[in-house]
Order: sequence, then structure tokens, then C-alpha cells
Amino acid sequence: MKNFKRLAGTLHALTKFLFWLSVVCGVLSLLLLAVVLLAPEGVWQRETGTFLFSAGGVLRYRLEPPPGTVFNLRPLLLAAFGVAPVLGGGFALIQWQLMGILETVLQDKPFAPANAGRIKVLGIILLAGSVLISVIQAVMAYAGIKTFAIANMDVAVTVDLSMLLIGLLLLVLAGVFRYGNYLQDEVDATL
Repeated sequence: MKNFKRLAGTLHALTKFLFWLSVVCGVLSLLLLAVVLLAPEGVWQRETGTFLFSAGGVLRYRLEPPPGTVFNLRPLLLAAFGVAPVLGGGFALIQWQLMGILETVLQDKPFAPANAGRIKVLGIILLAGSVLISVIQAVMAYAGIKTFAIANMDVAVTVDLSMLLIGLLLLVLAGVFRYGNYLQDEVDATL
């Protein structure tokens, strides 16, 4: 049990660090988005060079345009800095819920009533993320395709089934926690 609490303490510190890191990254992304929006259009033009374009970690496309070709990177930067706060916010919300769960573990109250709600929120986040992550990847891929004028390439949005199933399982687990809390309250009331 002592090792378990030590692990919970380590994980709590890690989730707290990751929470603040995601908040800082989200705010930084918003600031960079403002810079991209306010800077003159010509600042984001890049002449030739080699570009590596990757979509979802599955497709990697190396662009070596002919000399003199100019690309406007502004749409790609707008997409990147526009979706980063959404990802950072979602990740921060996940870390916040995990911190709450780990705090109850450290207090020797892992089945606290609030944990059912936290697990439910995690499930809802994963359900939303099962579609939202794919939409974000599609937005980034589309921005890259348009920025680099890549011909004959389409973007598809799909549902991440593993994330969807884990989200559903977390919702079921939240219900089990809620029912367990109800039973515990009944036992405590009869004693």
C-alpha cells in the first residue's frame, strides 16, 4: 500500500506539471495566433527550400519545389495556432480530472463521490475527442495541402474507435462508482 501511495504521489506531481504545461502552451498558442493574424501577409512568405509535410503520422510528403517558388505559410500557421489551444485545453481538462482523482487516492478516499463525476467528465472528453482529434488532423492536413498546392490529395474525417470505446467504458465505470457510493452510503446509514 505504501508503494501505491508513493506512485499516486508521483503521478499527482506529474499530472500537475502536465496541467500547467498545457495551460502555458495553450496561452502561448493564442499569443502566436495573434502575432500571425496581426503581422503583414508578406512576413509568412517563404521561397523554395525543402518542406516535410506529415498528416496524422501516417503520411509523409517531402516537397522540393522548383527554385523561385514562393509559399505563403500563413494559412498553415493559422491552422496550427488555432487548434493548439483546443488541444491544450482538452489536455489540461484531462489532467485536472486526474489530479482530483489522485488527490483522493492520496487522502485514502479513492471511492470519494466526486470521483464518479471526474470519471464521467473523462469519458465525455474522450467521446468528444474521438471525433475532434480527427477533425483537427483534417484541418491541419487541409491547410498543408492548400499551402503547398499538393494535387490529387483529399482529407477524410473518421472516428477514433479506440478512443470512443474507452470513453464509453469510462462512462460505465463512472456509473459503477456512483452505484458503489450509493451502496456505501446505505451501509454507513445502517451502522
